[in-house]
This record gives sequence, structure tokens and C-alpha cells, in this order.
Amino acid sequence: MDDKKITIAFGTDHAAAEVRGKFKEYLVYLGYNVEDFGFSGQGSCDYPDYAEKVARAVVEGKAQKGILICGTGIGMSIAANKVKGAIAAVAWDTDVAKLAAQHNNANILCMGSRTATLRDMCNMAKEFLQFLNIKFAQKSIFSKNFLEFFLNAFIESPSKNCYFFCFKFFGLRG
Repeated sequence: MDDKKITIAFGTDHAAAEVRGKFKEYLVYLGYNVEDFGFSGQGSCDYPDYAEKVARAVVEGKAQKGILICGTGIGMSIAANKVKGAIAAVAWDTDVAKLAAQHNNANILCMGSRTATLRDMCNMAKEFLQFLNIKFAQKSIFSKNFLEFFLNAFIESPSKNCYFFCFKFFGLRG
């Protein structure tokens, strides 16, 4: 495995058997290392097992992002989100996939092989993975320390500091 490449944890259940190989090839074509946790047997399987493996790989830093495919994406998403630190989002089109990563900090994309074509899933993954390097703040700007700072500043000089906060901090013009 090339350490310079980004690793994607990839998992599927039996519902994605038909698309699994081609989808994985597409990720490799895009230049990613793929850690495959997908179901490769005959018959059916318990999808939560595969969702947990992918979620743990992402949360533990063994992969930068994860992609899960089941029948609808819903079951995998529910199962992956049970792992602390996993943020799994179901996408049904490229806009949702993009926004899941860009605005919701999703680290796992879940899709449905019964609700999207292979081409659609490839396009969703491409959109989702373009936001690999976005760093979200670990805490909201409205953390306890921030609110204490603002409250103390407001108490000391309400008009001056309120102006500073509202106009300077948020880049507004008065």
C-alpha cells in the first residue's frame, strides 16, 4: 500500500454484490487506496457487521473516509452512526453527497444499490471525496469558553463590545 495515497474504507452487504467490484475499481481509478470490508460470500449477510468495520477504520484513523453500500444506504448509515465519532450520511444524489461532506462533516457516505445506478453512486462518491481535506472546528464557536468571553465583554461595556462582536467578529459592516 502506498502511504501517500488516501485510504477509503469500503463496505457492502449482499444487496450491493453486483456493483461492489466495479465501484471499487472506480475508487482505485481515482487514485485511492481501498480497504475493502465488503461482503464477498453467497446469500445474505448482517449489514451492521460491515458498517461497524468501516466506521471503526475511519474513526481510528486507518482510513480518511468511508463508503458503504447496501440496498438503500439507510441501514448502513444507522449502524455506522452507532460508532462514536462516525458521521454517516445517506445520499441519493450528487448534491446531497457533496453537502454531507462540505456542510455536515460526514466522514462516511452511504448509498443504496437499489435506489441508484452504479454511475450515480460513482458520481456521488466523487463529489463526497473532493472534501477530504476540509478541517472542521473541534468545537462550535458557541463553546462554553466563547460564551463566557462574550458575556464578560458585554458586561464590561455593552455597546462597545456588542458592536465589536456583531460587526467585527462576523465581518459585518455598520
